[in-house]
Amino acid sequence: MSEADFEAVASLLSKGRRFLLTGHRNPDGDSLGCQLAFYEYWTKQKKRKADVINHGGVPDKYSFMDPKGIVKQISDKKLWPIWDAVVVFECSSLDRTGNVESVIPGGV
Repeated sequence: MSEADFEAVASLLSKGRRFLLTGHRNPDGDSLGCQLAFYEYWTKQKKRKADVINHGGVPDKYSFMDPKGIVKQISDKKLWPIWDAVVVFECSSLDRTGNVESVIPGGV
């Protein structure tokens, strides 16, 4: 990532008000931990909005990480808001996000 890329991302994060947070389908503890930590920081410290959506939701063995039910699944695309940006954790390509790609602007 170039310095210009980094500055563009930093600018988007500082100006954005609502974000989609996601990761690879069938998320593991690393991915869920990143998403939920960013969610908590973003909504509590920054007083902004975020939606965490994963293909497949939270696997049973990680349910203890999301006792509030923050992580959602795609069920009805028209109910989702317009996000200022999307933060994708632990993915080298959007197709690894599974069906979440369908609600990512510029996705399939």
